[in-house]
Amino acid sequence: MKELCLLIMTLMYSTEMEINVLNSFEEIGIVDINVNTSTNTVITRYQYPYSIGYIFKLIVPHLNFTVTKSILLGEIDIGEPSFTKHCFLHQGAESLDAYIVSRLSQKNPDTVRQADFKNIFTSLMFDAHLDLTDKNNDNLTSLLMDFCVGTQILVNRSQWKSFVSSSTFAEHFFTVDASQSYAVGDLSNCTSANTQTPCVCLKNIEFPWLPCKLRKCLSKESEKMINCGVASCSVAQHFHHVVSHQSLCLQS
Repeated sequence: MKELCLLIMTLMYSTEMEINVLNSFEEIGIVDINVNTSTNTVITRYQYPYSIGYIFKLIVPHLNFTVTKSILLGEIDIGEPSFTKHCFLHQGAESLDAYIVSRLSQKNPDTVRQADFKNIFTSLMFDAHLDLTDKNNDNLTSLLMDFCVGTQILVNRSQWKSFVSSSTFAEHFFTVDASQSYAVGDLSNCTSANTQTPCVCLKNIEFPWLPCKLRKCLSKESEKMINCGVASCSVAQHFHHVVSHQSLCLQS
């Protein structure tokens, strides 16, 4: 069943560049990068070793946000769902501008790569989701909805308020649906909760290779620092969110 789900998900995704990467456990995985310069968006996909699932990232550099989508495959024979899917929208663009990323190339595609800068870490509680019922027919909005089709887009309530105050995009397109927000302080962690009650799930997300920074070099002619390439980062994230019962909290 896992293999069938992986085949379906793979067929739904088109690849512009495929990179072999080494994660923090010294395991080899695959990162795909797809760039759209017209919308200035970068979509990346990391395929976990041993076929346990995928992490996708929709990165919008000019609006300074990233949507992280987690798809993890479960074991039906032990009562888990066939897969779980969650979308997390958070501030901070984890990649360079789409035009810069579109110019990346590989001289040796079979090379296994490691990030230049390791473990840029964030931890965030996602305690609300977005109401998309009043969306505009905008290309970026449609891309966001297609990217997270079939699941809610989760946000951190306080971070979203800050985002709305600094971005006309956030204020114009989305509002937090307060009626579906959770009082997460009253809930237990899924590792200790009753299986039939809502609980707080922890997603440990690792993305081992992203084109995140411009590389600086000393110019021989002017003796000044100039841009001379792209450096990569690995990202480690702890995302806490509410699920309706323990079996929906699959771990990566």
